[in-house]
Amino acid sequence: MRARFCLLLGFALIGCDKYKQEDFSEAFAENACQAYEACDILNTVMGYESYAECALELEGGLDAEDGKCPEYDEELAFSCIQALATIDCADLLAGEWPADCDDACPDGAAGAPTPKEAAEER
Repeated sequence: MRARFCLLLGFALIGCDKYKQEDFSEAFAENACQAYEACDILNTVMGYESYAECALELEGGLDAEDGKCPEYDEELAFSCIQALATIDCADLLAGEWPADCDDACPDGAAGAPTPKEAAEER
């Protein structure tokens, strides 16, 4: 439900086919964390203690003020949010991530988040 609300909110904020960069980080974090929560992998696979922790970390990873995502693409960002709002749990569990998320932010900031445990082992 939250993902669909965010998607609809996105339509109101940006028009029909673009997402302003300053709005993208919040929508990306909300939709990705909602997908993890809906697929029951937020805690178990991704290693977040809460939805709030997930959202805070993912949103911070896209902070344009910190130089993240310098080659941002508004149209691909819109497609990314649409894809995250409807991502299938089987695809998510298989490690599939919407290509438009990777392409919306070519520096990797909107790429598939690494499970925290795997990231800590590196």
